[in-house]
Order: sequence, then C-alpha cells, then structure tokens
Amino acid sequence: MPEVVPERTHYGPVVDRVVERLRRNQRGTGDPDYDLVREHFDHYHAVLQLTKLEYRAAVADPIAGLLRQGAEPLFNPNYNFSMEKYLYRHPEHAEGREASPYLEWLKRGKDAGEIADPADGVEPLARILGLDPQEVVDKAVELRTDMMNRLRTGTLGEMMAKAVELEPLIGQAWRATSQPKQLPLRNESVIRGAAAIHACHDEAGLRPARILIVTDRPGGGGDGFDGILARTLSETIAADEIVVVYTDGGGPTPAGHFPAGVRTVDLASRLEGVELAAVREQTLVSLIRSFRADAVLNIESKLFYAALAPYGKALSTSERIFLCFFGDDRGPLGVWDGWSLRWVYPAFEDLGGIITESTRLRDRLIEHFQLSPAEQEMIHVFQAEARTDIPAAVRSEMPDRRPVVCWQASPKRQQGRAIAVELARRMPDVDFRLYGVVPGLRKGKIPANLTAIAAPVDIRKGGLAGVDAWLHTSRGDATANVLLDVAMAGVPIVAAEVSGVTDVLSDADGWLVHETDEVAAYAKAVREIIDDPAAAARRSSALRERLLAERPSSAAYVAGVLLRPEDVDDETKVNTR
Repeated sequence: MPEVVPERTHYGPVVDRVVERLRRNQRGTGDPDYDLVREHFDHYHAVLQLTKLEYRAAVADPIAGLLRQGAEPLFNPNYNFSMEKYLYRHPEHAEGREASPYLEWLKRGKDAGEIADPADGVEPLARILGLDPQEVVDKAVELRTDMMNRLRTGTLGEMMAKAVELEPLIGQAWRATSQPKQLPLRNESVIRGAAAIHACHDEAGLRPARILIVTDRPGGGGDGFDGILARTLSETIAADEIVVVYTDGGGPTPAGHFPAGVRTVDLASRLEGVELAAVREQTLVSLIRSFRADAVLNIESKLFYAALAPYGKALSTSERIFLCFFGDDRGPLGVWDGWSLRWVYPAFEDLGGIITESTRLRDRLIEHFQLSPAEQEMIHVFQAEARTDIPAAVRSEMPDRRPVVCWQASPKRQQGRAIAVELARRMPDVDFRLYGVVPGLRKGKIPANLTAIAAPVDIRKGGLAGVDAWLHTSRGDATANVLLDVAMAGVPIVAAEVSGVTDVLSDADGWLVHETDEVAAYAKAVREIIDDPAAAARRSSALRERLLAERPSSAAYVAGVLLRPEDVDDETKVNTR
C-alpha cells in the first residue's frame, strides 16, 4: 500500500477523508499503465464529478475503474483533460490499442500535439490570436490550474467555504468548480462566431464602412438591387466605403455585379456548422456594429430579420437601420405575402427608414398600415436609373427568319413559367428561349420550339441581339430591374400588370397584360409585336426615351437619405428625382 499524506482543502473534511481513503485503496506499483495514470490522476476532481451511486461503484479503486471503463468513464482523470473533447477531435482512439484513450494520450497523443483540453473553441480562438492551438491550451491550463489551486487551498476557496457556512445551498456549487468555464473558451459556437467576425473584418481589409449592405447571397440582393444601390452610392462616396455582407448563402460575387472597389464579406460560409440560432444572430449584430457605418440596409437577409426580433431595439440605439422591400409578393394562394407585410409593423419604431423601388408598393404600405404624414416620410423610393450603356438589340431582317421571344427566371420572383411553356405550344412558328430554368424542365415535356438555358442572358453585352420580344409573366413582383435593361436595349416588352412592372411599363409604350393568368392575352400581345415590327419598334423607342427622362441618376437623393446629416451638404440632401 502506498504512503498517503493527508491533505486539507476548502472542500471540507468529508471530501478530504474520501480522497485519503481512495488513495489508500490503490494497489502497489508493478503495472506501468496503472502507475502512469496514477501519476496524472486528480482524486479531488474525480470525487467532485461522481454521484453517490457512481462513487460507491468507483470507491474501491477509481484508477482501476477508469482503465476498466475505456472510452466511457464515469469521470475525467483531471481538470485539464476531457474524454469527450479528446474523442471528438480524435474519434479513432475510441477503440484503440490501449485500455483507455487517456492512456493513449499520455503515451503518445500529448507529445504528438493532440488536444484533449476541456475548453471549447480552441482552434478558432487560435486562428483569431494567430497562435498555435497548443499555445492556447497551455495558457488555458496555466489559468485553470491557478484557479483550482486558489479554490482548493487559497483565499478564493476560503471565501466560498465561509459562504457555505451561511447558506448550505452554496455548497452544491463545489461540483461546478470541477468544470470551470474560461472566457472566451466556454462555448465553441460563441468562439466560432467571434472567429467569423474576425475573418470577415480581415476579408474587408480591417477598415470601417460608410454604407453596410446586408443581403442574403451573392447576386441575390433584391434581384440586383444591391448592385444598383452600390453603383448609385459610388457616385457620391468612394466605392471602397461600401461593404456588402452575405448572410444566408455564400460563394463568389458575380463578375461586374458591384463597382470596382466595393468590399464583400461572406459571413454565411463562416457560420457553417454554427447551429445555435442565437449565436448566429448575435454574431451578425456584433459584426454590423463593428463596421460603424452611417447606414445599415437589409436586402432580404433572413438572418438579419431573425436578429431583429431579439436585438432590433438595442441595435437601433447605435445603428440607422433601413429595410428594403421589393413588391407585394404573392404566396401560393395569391395573397399578399413577403417581408414587407411581416416586418413593417413590428420593426417600424426601430428603423431609420424603409426603402423600396416601387411607388405602388409605397402607396400600398401607407394605406395598409395607416401611416401618418410624418411616418410616410420614412418611406423612400429609390428608383434605379435608366442606363445608357446598354447596347441596342438589332433586329435581324433576314427573310424567313423565325421570330424569337425571351423569358427569364429571376432568383426569386419571376413566376409563370408554365405560361411561357404553354405559349410556346400555342405559337409553334415562334422560337422561345427560357433563361435560368433548366431544373424542372424535362425533355419530352416541352415543345420543340422552346430552348431552356441555365444561365441568365447577358443583356449588357449584347445578349438580346436578334430578339423580337421579351416576356415577363410574374403574378406578383417588385420593380423588375431586368425590364429596365431590356427597355434600354429597345426590345418590346410583354408583361403582366403587377406591382413593380407598372413602375417601368405603361400601356402606351409596352404591352401590359391585365388578365395575368390568361395565356391567350399574352399570345395576342406577342402576335401584335411580331406582325407589326415597325409599330413595335416605335413603342419600345418611346419607352426608352420616357425612362431616360424619368430616371436620371438619384445619387444625390440616395446619399441624402443614407449618409449621416453631418456628412452631407445641403445640395446633396435635395431629392433630384
């Protein structure tokens, strides 16, 4: 039996006697594995982890019990080792050659740099600090050991012991001291959130922003509104003062989507694997605040909307929040749906303003929510300017040429694909091109005169050359920005009369279909264009000229709304639209 020197700790005489008895129960040396474990074994730590029943099972010899229980011990051997965390990082040791994974770590794993520390988030924190993970572990061990010594024999433990004398319930906390949480190493999700913020700022060049655009995914932002807004703002401020944060889907930004210099940040990819919604929301809120922007715009970010519920009021104390809405979207039952219907009322008091492209939606929001004249001033209409750099689509005059009609799906809103397919069936003498719609269209189910193309048409590089008409069939839409580019290319447009479309098109210079579900109505409009191309060209030319007159650059007005008043001169504050 080994010699045992009694110890006295602030845990009290009962615990001290139990530990002394456990040490006396240990068998003599002779088994090198047993001796190795005993050398690093902490009896006090073991006792604090055990319930009464488990203690009785292990009291004969806890070291032998640890070796016997393999990968599922009743307790960890000391406060700087966690079986759960070790096997999480190295699951291959769960059924290894040693009696216990702890032996594997003592014999080989520790020297090989395998991490078995109980702390969460060691690796992400190491990346933030620019350290090797083992350096973080060494610091955690140093701090944890110091704290445990102060609890067991120092002033900290003495204070707690005196508190227990006054209130015995406090004594239940002694168990919790066996597994101390060290900030920030207390929760891996929290650390990964902090690491995501650090990586995002690194990607953004470690500089603040004047304008922060938070949007769902690359290229998604309100069917291109994020790009339009960035181009407009870049006429007033430097492009690199604009930062775009992707929250729901990551990946590369489409080429040419933003002006050169705009900084983009992929938060979505960096939050992959962080399952706690609260941590994801808190990470976004912290990231937003850290950029110290003049204005923060939410363009259909689901994570942003989720964070508004718990953090909206607090966030509004430091940030000017603008929500961007893009139309009275229709749900499957044909009823008004979407972010605007859900969030105007609960978030209104916390907002710096609401932004929309559609005058029709602005009027509907005012009527539906019964906004006062003062409240109406919070709704701003940012209409995209008519771009003069869109090349004209030259119509082919080849004899016996088949007419061409184009239709394009947007990432979210362009509905009515079935109408386009049925229209192709009814007009076999016309070729139809459906862009962005390969999924869901099977060969043999579509007419021979219809071609499905996965990528969107590149209008700004002459992709509409030889096209006779553009078809837009959405039943509920925001301002269809693609229609602006089509109009600038001079292509006649047939579109359903829905919110947003009427911000671009009229009966005088386009072909508005009022019976939005009637294929015959679309067929009639398309046939009219094909049968009289000269008249169609005059009407589309009138549309182009009207849009150029009605939609000059709105950069001054946008800057006046979004930039802080002290940073905008009086001339910029004027609405020039």
